[in-house]
Amino acid sequence: MIVDFLRTHRHLYSIERMCRVLNEHEYAISPATFYRFQARGFGPTPAELDEAYTAHRLFELWRANRVQTLRAVCPV
Repeated sequence: MIVDFLRTHRHLYSIERMCRVLNEHEYAISPATFYRFQARGFGPTPAELDEAYTAHRLFELWRANRVQTLRAVCPV
C-alpha cells in the first residue's frame, strides 16, 4: 500500500515530496491522506475488522455447505 511506502521512507524524504513524485507517476495520493491514516493509526478500523471477520464466517459457512452438498450428490 502506498501509505506504508510513505511511512517506511519518510525519514529519507518529506511526505509532500514523495506524494508529488508519486502523483507524477500516476499514483494519486495527497499528503492529507497519509496524515489521516497516521491520525487514526495505520491498522484497520474496528468496522473493517468486523467486515473481514464476517466475510470469513460467511466463507466458512459456504464451504461447509458445499462439502455437504457434494457428499449428497456424489456419495462415495
